[in-house]
Amino acid sequence: VGDPPSNTSRYFSMDVGLMHLVALDLNGYYGCDPCGEQCKKAQLDWFEEDLRRANLNREKTPWLVVFSHFPVYCTGCHAAQVSGEFYASDAAETLGNGNATAARAWDKANLKAGAKSTTKASQAADETIKDFVPLFDKYSVDLYAAGHWHYYESLWPAAKGNETCLSCAEPTQLTFEEPKVTVHVTTGNGGPPGKDTFCESGSGSPDCDNIPATRMQTNEFSYGRLVAHNATHLTFQQIFNINGSVFDEFVVVQ
Repeated sequence: VGDPPSNTSRYFSMDVGLMHLVALDLNGYYGCDPCGEQCKKAQLDWFEEDLRRANLNREKTPWLVVFSHFPVYCTGCHAAQVSGEFYASDAAETLGNGNATAARAWDKANLKAGAKSTTKASQAADETIKDFVPLFDKYSVDLYAAGHWHYYESLWPAAKGNETCLSCAEPTQLTFEEPKVTVHVTTGNGGPPGKDTFCESGSGSPDCDNIPATRMQTNEFSYGRLVAHNATHLTFQQIFNINGSVFDEFVVVQ
């Protein structure tokens, strides 16, 4: 699916109404995909060509939206205390993505089985930022949406953080009027087995509670809705499961 076709179910793109949607596969960055560097390069090459062609078609699909399971910028994304393999595992889904105690036990059990931790989650996050954010910027990606963390977090338009925590994004403006960088949102609590907290990295970590670009947060069960009204207005809403009320809403204006 896509133009050009990706020829794989790992990543693909499609046009839906006024939006060009691109799905990415970031598993290889977290040590849970044996394909490794070959697949990472193939995806990057395809992604850039897809974005290049999508930009030539902005009159038909003015909004460029990219999504993946893993966030690029978020509270907890740094996760220096856990391995990439644990961070991407089913265990993290129930025990908490940043749960250092659970991560140590999980790593120990998997080492006995012959597996080895190849990366920290923070290293994987940094590599993802270095590979993809320049392409987001070059081709003016409007919005990046992800899950993984069992919470909702909206960021102001933001750029990468400093070298000690690239995922601790810094806001470039405190409005969604004509943002010059991609808008990031994490909406991963539509129906997970449990809630994540906003300080699983522990007090004193650079992304405990929030990051500089954080705008709005909740870990109550809720889901996201994206509406492209026209070529200039794109609305994102986060809606509570329990009663259908809107917790948050913002409108990106181009």
